[in-house]
Amino acid sequence: MLKNLEVKEFLSKLADGIYALRTYLMPAFPTINPRTATVSNKTSDYTITEDDLIAPTIFTNSTAGGQVVFTLPAVLDSKAMVVRVSLLAAQAVRFDPQTGEKVNYNGDAVASSDATLAGVIGNYMELFCDGVQWIVTEVNGVLTKAVSSSISPSISPSQSPSASTSPSVSLSPSISPSTSPSVSTSPSVSLSPSPSPSTSPSVSLSPSISPSESA
Repeated sequence: MLKNLEVKEFLSKLADGIYALRTYLMPAFPTINPRTATVSNKTSDYTITEDDLIAPTIFTNSTAGGQVVFTLPAVLDSKAMVVRVSLLAAQAVRFDPQTGEKVNYNGDAVASSDATLAGVIGNYMELFCDGVQWIVTEVNGVLTKAVSSSISPSISPSQSPSASTSPSVSLSPSISPSTSPSVSTSPSVSLSPSPSPSTSPSVSLSPSISPSESA
């Protein structure tokens, strides 16, 4: 018969072994069970909803003809949620956070930067939300981070009009109108009328002399 001390030691060792096994098997972050998850195929850009996260959902891109962009929901509404994508077509998949929010991949957590998974069949990526940011917890394949495309259009239009319009509009009209009228009009108008009035009175003198002589 085991004594109380021996029972405690036995149970303690058993408990340590179980907890150690559980710690080893359990991932650092929550993950999606592929056996119970909902699978949703997307071939065009899509905004992930709260219902997608609650399901949870594994997104695929089967038959996609180009890159598919997934817009992540706000982090405040997605705490403790997980989303996953598995590539079934050789097209890249990109995850865009909300403006000012972050997708953290190996410590790279620049605000408003997206995460793009290379377009290779078999690549996959999983993201977990801790209520502050989205964290890439699993990835297979090449994953790159870049500033979201929603920021780039605001830079290019502001530079192109200022450089292209100011030189072409201000220089060409100011030179051509000022020189062409001053040279072409002043000689032709001022010289031609002046001789004609001066010669016509000299002809009118002959009729004035003839009546005086006849009388």
